[in-house]
Amino acid sequence: MSRRTNNEASLQDIQNSINQLATNTNNAISDLAAQVQALAAAASANAANLQQLQLNQQQAGGQGAPQATVTFATSPGTSNQSVVINYGTRYGMALYDMGIKPLFDSEETKFDLENEGALNFEKAVERRAKNMGWYDDQQGILTFNVDGEDLDLLSDYGRIESDAIKTQSEPVFMHNGAKRNARAAQNNDMMQTMLFDSLTTNAQTRVAVFKDEYEFANGGNPEKKIIVAAALYKVIMKLTTLDTKNTDKALRISIII
Repeated sequence: MSRRTNNEASLQDIQNSINQLATNTNNAISDLAAQVQALAAAASANAANLQQLQLNQQQAGGQGAPQATVTFATSPGTSNQSVVINYGTRYGMALYDMGIKPLFDSEETKFDLENEGALNFEKAVERRAKNMGWYDDQQGILTFNVDGEDLDLLSDYGRIESDAIKTQSEPVFMHNGAKRNARAAQNNDMMQTMLFDSLTTNAQTRVAVFKDEYEFANGGNPEKKIIVAAALYKVIMKLTTLDTKNTDKALRISIII
């Protein structure tokens, strides 16, 4: 009986040691995770500070010591919107990744050009556009003038003709356009990538049939074509509207029958 009691005591000691080791390991992992988060936050802050210093130097024309000023913005994309994004920095790449990220995470939730998801798609595009500064007065790509009135593409795409979008976007996509090497061109590239990647595979295939309505030669190299994000959005919504009309027609017919 004594030997059995000693064995049980030894097993309990071993179990206690294992439990303590597990507790110590979990604590160590938690500490390491906290350190990694702290290092990531510090790296992000350093990148932001570096970007701000570069912007200050550009604004100061490279003369004298940079001023420690901060430009107020409601999101990273709306900060210093007139300045070209430096993709050679971590901050610049983070901003790019934020701009091109699909609006929806999986194939099942991506936009399929059906009316049921149209409103959700429109609102998601609008949120991204606002966060990224794509509405900026100087470098924005979503406002078009029609008969003397400035119209918002996302809400008034039906009132803006495709030719107007192409003509007024020429400064962005033409090889000698005034904004070809400006922030507006970067905005256009991010938005068109985001739009395509937010569609289902089937929707992408259907949209691609109309590529001549959103993909234009840039005037420099005849073989080089640029996708104009605004024109792409127009095509997407046109196809969605056509599907809606066909659905409504089918419903009316079924009611009559």
